[in-house]
Amino acid sequence: MKVLHRHPLLLAIPLIAAIALIVVLVRANPRYGAPGRPEPWSSPVVSADGTRVTISYTVPGCSRSEHTETAEGRDEVTITVLVGDDADTPCGESTRQRTATITLDEPLDDRRLVDGARD
Repeated sequence: MKVLHRHPLLLAIPLIAAIALIVVLVRANPRYGAPGRPEPWSSPVVSADGTRVTISYTVPGCSRSEHTETAEGRDEVTITVLVGDDADTPCGESTRQRTATITLDEPLDDRRLVDGARD
């Protein structure tokens, strides 16, 4: 009986393909490092206790993901809405209205709210 020996590189190809696929999927998701485009927000509503801020924003119809990033400082709180577009879908003129509620580490109090897209 003849034993076939496979070349080690042939065994590595499926592993390399799997790693490449994971890298592509992670880079396509703004939550995991892919750059999203900053989108302006408006109409902030602060909760009575000052720990939550609800904002409104508009995204193109082709957006595939949205998330917020918050930077809290002593004098201001910067909220940035980041939107990732689907390059395979034409945007056209359609838009969608969204809201997001951000929970702050500390009450807003006298700190100024800043839109990271307009900063």
